[in-house]
Amino acid sequence: MINLYLLNFYEFIIQLLANFVTEALLSSISGVVQSVPTADLCVHIKHLSQLAVKVFTRLDLTENLIEARKVLSATAGIYAIVCTVTGTIYIGSTVNLGVRMKDHIIDSSNAHLRNAIDKEGVGNFNFIVIEYVEQQPELEPEENKANLLEREQYWLDWLFALPKQFRYNFAPTAGSCLGVVRSPETRAKMSAARKGDGNPMYGITGEDHPKTGVKGVKPSHTLPISLLDINTQEVLTFESQREAAKFVGVSHNTIQRAVRSLKQINGRYIIQKNGIE
Repeated sequence: MINLYLLNFYEFIIQLLANFVTEALLSSISGVVQSVPTADLCVHIKHLSQLAVKVFTRLDLTENLIEARKVLSATAGIYAIVCTVTGTIYIGSTVNLGVRMKDHIIDSSNAHLRNAIDKEGVGNFNFIVIEYVEQQPELEPEENKANLLEREQYWLDWLFALPKQFRYNFAPTAGSCLGVVRSPETRAKMSAARKGDGNPMYGITGEDHPKTGVKGVKPSHTLPISLLDINTQEVLTFESQREAAKFVGVSHNTIQRAVRSLKQINGRYIIQKNGIE
């Protein structure tokens, strides 16, 4: 009889221990599941990777970064930068994938992405070429740019359909600078460009001044103008051509010629006239 009681007691203790271990294990698993992104992480990353033209990994290794830049040099297209830890994505377009990749990896102009790279480490980010967009030599620069932005918009629409935690992009519209956080260096440079002869009203008196001259008629150099930085995709708006010239570091005549020809300035900036037909 004693042996039977002991057997039942042992079974009771074993069952208690089993229940305790099971509950602890389930609690541990639950904690792990809650600490990582939802199942959508696997779905959207898998979808993007399947459609990718090229995927570059371990860009923390100098040789990999150099090789990737060489492969993508002077190639236009749509790209994605993906954090393999969180599944968060940045999507953009550029006429030079090699340069853009290097710029983002070393010091991204996107504050969200830059902070994430600093936190997670470059080795946990993949650079994905989603599609190439051929630049047609017979087309005007603005037409090629429009074609590039059209494809970028397609992928931004896809990205912004995902939960907010899966994207680094600020603006949902391709080519828009809405929500873009400019670096202190860029803001300081733009501010300096507006001072002195960079100010559209600097040195203008008498009949040339809008307040005393012919109403509705402004000198050409006082017309507002925008520059598209093809390296960062920032659209920088200036109150005058002189201000833009001072920012870029070229003469006012260079800006005027670029306005007429719509050619790139210093291989980096594209003129976008505001309010000029």
